[in-house]
Formats: sequence, structure tokens, C-alpha cells
Amino acid sequence: MIATLSMSDLLERAGFRLRGRNRADCIHCSGSAIATVALTGNVAYCHRCKWTANTIMLAKELGLLSTDPESRRQRRAEAREIAKHRATIRRFEAWRTACIKFYSAKLRRLGRQAALATQVLNKYPDTEPAWDALARFCHEEGKLNQMLDFFTCAKASPWLDKDETILDLFELWKGKVDAKH
Repeated sequence: MIATLSMSDLLERAGFRLRGRNRADCIHCSGSAIATVALTGNVAYCHRCKWTANTIMLAKELGLLSTDPESRRQRRAEAREIAKHRATIRRFEAWRTACIKFYSAKLRRLGRQAALATQVLNKYPDTEPAWDALARFCHEEGKLNQMLDFFTCAKASPWLDKDETILDLFELWKGKVDAKH
């Protein structure tokens, strides 16, 4: 991994602010001096506080050196934690996608039935099943659009009282999942 990271990449990961290709602000200095760190391909040096590091030193300090046992353990633990979070996000997205598909399909089905009912009513105005299909669509359209806007986090929805955020939706899902366990 260290072979793929340049000194500027490592400095950024360590919290230094890069100022062009060969300069950075030192995180070890106090005061308002900027661009006191000079960097080359493998070495960085602060002209103010005399801090210095090479890519190996800095990678080891950041826990990125693959030969360091503690770094490897830390990276494995971080990888497990990231995998756990990604799995949770995948489950949430699968639930959200299933909900969107369900409400979309229902709205489409009712809309098709209403369109056919309208055609039938134009020729045969006394057909009760056609009136029923049209009434079902009219009664459910608003609720279905509200649910679709809710699950898609639509902004300025005419169907919702307030904008829904993906975080709100995640918290709702998490509450339902936690309640099952």
C-alpha cells in the first residue's frame, strides 16, 4: 500500500493542508505561518519547527505500513467495521428499493385500471366496475404518491408536510429492524 501513496497523499492523511505541489502548512507549528513544510518525492521538512519525515516514517505513524503488526491489526479491525457498516447500508437500500418498487407498481396498476375505466366510461357511462376502478385510483393516488415521495426523499413534495431526509428514513428503518430483534 505504501508504494501507491505519495508524500503529499500521506501529508493530507496526517492533517497537513497542501499549498501547491511542494508546500504544506505544518500541523506541529503554532502561529499563523503557512506553507512552512517543503516536500519532495519522499521527504517533508518544516522550515519553522524543524519537523521532518520520510514516506516510510509517516506511513508507519499513520498505521499504513504493512510490515508493522499493530498497523495490520488496526487495518483488519477497520476493514471489519467498514464491512459491517456497508452490509447495514446494503440491507437498508434493499428495503428502501423494495418499498419504492411496491408503491410504484401499485400506482402504475391503479393508473392503468383508471385509464381503461375512463375509456369504458366514455362508451358505457353506467358501468359500475369502471366507476369502482376510477374511484380506487382517485382515493389511493395521493397516499401512494406520498409514500413514493417519502421513500425517494423528494424535496418540496406536495404530498408531504416536510422534506424527508435519507437519515430520517434510515432511522425509521433501523427502529423497525431493532424492534424485530
